[in-house]
Amino acid sequence: MIKGISAVCLSLVGLVSGYAQDKEDPQQVLEKALVIQIEAKVTDRNSKAVLSFSAAKVAISGEPFPVTLDGRSIRGTILLTPYEEPENKILLVAQVQLWIQEAGAVDWKYVTSLKSIPADINEKMRFFPLGMSDAVGAFNTSSNLELDITVGRYKDYLQKMRTPPPPRQPSPDQGADGAAP
Repeated sequence: MIKGISAVCLSLVGLVSGYAQDKEDPQQVLEKALVIQIEAKVTDRNSKAVLSFSAAKVAISGEPFPVTLDGRSIRGTILLTPYEEPENKILLVAQVQLWIQEAGAVDWKYVTSLKSIPADINEKMRFFPLGMSDAVGAFNTSSNLELDITVGRYKDYLQKMRTPPPPRQPSPDQGADGAAP
């Protein structure tokens, strides 16, 4: 009995000490952190935006970032997982799991896809989770979802947020106070 307890205690000590050694300094984690910025819009059959939103989230390379949609006619999750690669490259893996209900329909359609999007750091990627066609989603929906996604370094994002915008310069037809002559 004592041998069994000792073995369990030694195993736990080994796990705890191994876990403590694997811990990274929080400052080092922030140095490697990424930020995912998303601008999303839902368009109707005429490509008119009917809904838009934006979000930004700190991410770690290889860790998924869920975008949850919960509306009247669309529900589900888009998992965005950025992978930082050498030479300032990013591979963004997008896993889509959505349920869509057409206007007036009783049934819901299930849409799923997996897409890998290579890009440079800070390059804007345009992603259509429902697919792309002329005016509607490729899954025969009456609306489409469009995501503009940028993945950059968190430390650069923080610096940009801390830097005040440059003062506006008056146009040549305006006076120094910005008023028209």
